[in-house]
Amino acid sequence: MNYLRRGLESVITGTLSAIPTKAGKVIRVIGFRPLFKQLDSSATIGSRVRFSGTSRISIEKGAWINQYAEIHSMGNPIHIRANASIDLGVSIRDCGHQGQSSGIVIGENSGLGPYCCLAGPGAITIGRNCMIASHCSMYANNHGFEDLTIPMHAQPLTTVGITIEDNCWLGTGVRVLDGVTIGTGSVIGAGAVVSRDIPPYSVAVGVPARVIKSRKELLSASLDRQ
Repeated sequence: MNYLRRGLESVITGTLSAIPTKAGKVIRVIGFRPLFKQLDSSATIGSRVRFSGTSRISIEKGAWINQYAEIHSMGNPIHIRANASIDLGVSIRDCGHQGQSSGIVIGENSGLGPYCCLAGPGAITIGRNCMIASHCSMYANNHGFEDLTIPMHAQPLTTVGITIEDNCWLGTGVRVLDGVTIGTGSVIGAGAVVSRDIPPYSVAVGVPARVIKSRKELLSASLDRQ
């Protein structure tokens, strides 16, 4: 049955994804809905979007997925919350065949810019009202490398998970490594590599990312000047 479902899923999503224009967007939502765990009728799915594991994918009210995005569940759930946006060429893969987690969540009103990459199998949670600029990446996994007798691809895999709390802004090209939490209201400068937790309301830049300012202190200084 799994093979039959996967074949049917591939035929339906592949065929309907090729239909251009506004009519194609309407037809896709209608045709895809029986396959998905949840697909709200108000969601928008552009042409040439690729899916697999649709029975574990939820797309809520007003969500928008642009052309050439890829969203694949290999065992764990993927949730795209209300009014979230997935831009051109974004890749989301939960890689659940290598481990079990709570999956990947894109929060309400949050957006992923063009060509962002998110991959499990560890959990990735992006909160509400977050702006994730183009070419950002989040990989909730890591490979061991200590044993010189074992090929690199066969080294033990570890998964801790990544959390981006509400109302964060990640500039273009930010890399977030496994095990990191970025606190509420934080801003991460373009090109930063975030390898450890960032406190709430921080401004962080660099490789590795380091906190250079607190947004609360900036607000306090502004109020003092007034």
